[in-house]
Amino acid sequence: MKVHLFGNALTDVTFPASLSSIGDAAFENNKLTSIDLSVCSSLKDIGSDAFSYNSGLSSLTLPTPNYTGFQYWIDANAKQYVAGSTVSDFGTFYHAVIPYTLTDADVVVTDGVIQSCSYDFTLKDIIIPETLDGQTVTGIRDGNSSNGVFYNKGIKTVVLPATLLSIGNYAFRRNAITDVTFPTSLSS
Repeated sequence: MKVHLFGNALTDVTFPASLSSIGDAAFENNKLTSIDLSVCSSLKDIGSDAFSYNSGLSSLTLPTPNYTGFQYWIDANAKQYVAGSTVSDFGTFYHAVIPYTLTDADVVVTDGVIQSCSYDFTLKDIIIPETLDGQTVTGIRDGNSSNGVFYNKGIKTVVLPATLLSIGNYAFRRNAITDVTFPTSLSS
């Protein structure tokens, strides 16, 4: 269920602890003066412009998500924030980075190259370890415009293994990646 209350006269909002996402422009152009997200232990995403154009609102504090592995918050410019940081840029989105490390059961690897991935991507931040299926990961298979290994999975951040030599065509096409560091071993 999505609630979109853009362009109203809201002066106060009480969020439930179970809230996991606030959509783009959800509370834009209201009369909010303060936002309390401290009870939102399930919050993972705050959309772009979610609180823009609220005349009395100058900042909000990013909550501490209660997820194993939570690392930090990240904005659309890949700037990182620790939980409890006060932010004032309401035009960007904020995403809680909660990585999932791929396992042998999630992938098919042949000669060190990831051929496919079956992980359901409920967590949108992934770590690809250096070893999968008993093999050193050196590549990600080539694909085409609609069948790359990680095509259209909703991935937001990815940590690549230091052993990676090549990333195939279209491997990460149609995701929402804001943060990736390429290993120095990568050649293509």
